[in-house]
Amino acid sequence: MNNPCLIKMEEISKNFAGVIALEKANLNVKQGEIHALVGENGAGKSTLMKILVGAEEKDTGNIYINGSEVNFKNPLDARAAKIAIIYQELSLVPNLNVSENIFLGNEPGDNKKKIKVNHKLCRKLAKERLAQIGADIDPGIIVEKLSTAQQQIVEIARALESNADIIVMDEATSTLSSKETNKLFEIINKLKEEGKTIIYISHMLEEVMKLADRVTVFRNGGNVTTKKISEVHVYDIVKIMLGSNYEEFENMETRKRKDISKSEKILLKVEGLSRKGHFEDISFELHQGEILGIVGLVGSGKTEIARSLFGIDLDSIGKITVRDQLVKINSPKEAIKLGIGLVPEDRRRQGSFLTRPIIENLTISSLDLLNHWGGVLKKQKSLDRSTAIASELNVKMSDFNQLLGLLSGGNQQKVVIGKWIIRDDQKILILDEPTRGIDVGSKALIYKIIRSLADKNLGIIILGSEIPEICRLCDKVVVLCKGKINAYFTGEEIKEENVLPYVLMK
Repeated sequence: MNNPCLIKMEEISKNFAGVIALEKANLNVKQGEIHALVGENGAGKSTLMKILVGAEEKDTGNIYINGSEVNFKNPLDARAAKIAIIYQELSLVPNLNVSENIFLGNEPGDNKKKIKVNHKLCRKLAKERLAQIGADIDPGIIVEKLSTAQQQIVEIARALESNADIIVMDEATSTLSSKETNKLFEIINKLKEEGKTIIYISHMLEEVMKLADRVTVFRNGGNVTTKKISEVHVYDIVKIMLGSNYEEFENMETRKRKDISKSEKILLKVEGLSRKGHFEDISFELHQGEILGIVGLVGSGKTEIARSLFGIDLDSIGKITVRDQLVKINSPKEAIKLGIGLVPEDRRRQGSFLTRPIIENLTISSLDLLNHWGGVLKKQKSLDRSTAIASELNVKMSDFNQLLGLLSGGNQQKVVIGKWIIRDDQKILILDEPTRGIDVGSKALIYKIIRSLADKNLGIIILGSEIPEICRLCDKVVVLCKGKINAYFTGEEIKEENVLPYVLMK
């Protein structure tokens, strides 16, 4: 590709509260290419892009667009320069509807000053934009009522509406089904044909190999190398990403599946669980020390099952038995008392407090165990337990008073998992897409943590859409399709070639 250099970022450095996010990072992106950025969580990819679009201010360095130096003060400056970004963590306004979010700040009006917004026109155009990416979403629905995957689609539609020449996509497919992902790839390639430039951040290296023209690998706050996709194999990229940690990743062995016999203790028994419009007649058993996988595409009902088991949605019917006790779980508080924990799919909105310190996030679900009589927190015990868990999970932070939102996505996820591990009475842990948006190095650590918890006789339920991950980790697998159990696998039956057809079956 002999295209001229469009974006040049030189010696970019950024420090957050004593933590180095970027150190003399460089990036060169050519006109009209799809340029992938890859690296572990915390490597600096997203921070570099936020600096590019003016969402963060760099400490040092220079940025050039088409040879001219720029220094955007805010995202509006970047938008005026025809640069759009789709953030990994969604930036929609939850109490506005879909069309209002798509055209936010760029509403079609009845006059040149756009004093009066033409809502009918907004909805019509929004429907057209969504149809372009194969999405059937009501433009009039309030965004907070949408699933995470649907919100991601709205975010993509908003970026496309801006008619930008440069589009940054940060984990744009992390919540999309395979069908939605393929449709997005079609759109990206069409944008490339139109001369648009795409910067694509992803932990899904298979996507990168399929989509990108070139790839830049980041590690420890700086870029290590830039290669043409045609010149590298996926394992070459992993090796560069992990550096000295590659050997540990390469030697990671699949855990020997447990042969659960009828004599082993049943921690959770679900019989005929149904919720109208979401799932129907769900039955399974979770044994002590077992990892049970529930796999399905977006919309299969797996997240809704987790919400019912944790007492969030109360309109399901059926029987739930926890350690031989028939129960009706009416709230998360009751679920916690029964020894059930939940790591939700959306860690930022549902599983953490980003504007609060790390130690508060780690201990928030254990205050009943860490308080003196009368409600006074045992500070030293809290600190001791938090220190042990943070060390076990390898949380990268400056100190426990650092705000959770300042950590990388992978480290945030470790804290969200850690708040359940910190409890001594934990018996059942439900993990909804536990490695979504996490790099390969962090995935290896999360897998190790999950296995160690099972070895300590916890019962683990993993809800996911990544079939290789489910097959690697689980002792039993339940396959969901459109809210119903489509298949059930145990032991050596758990193979991708066996599971995949039932996931995709109509």
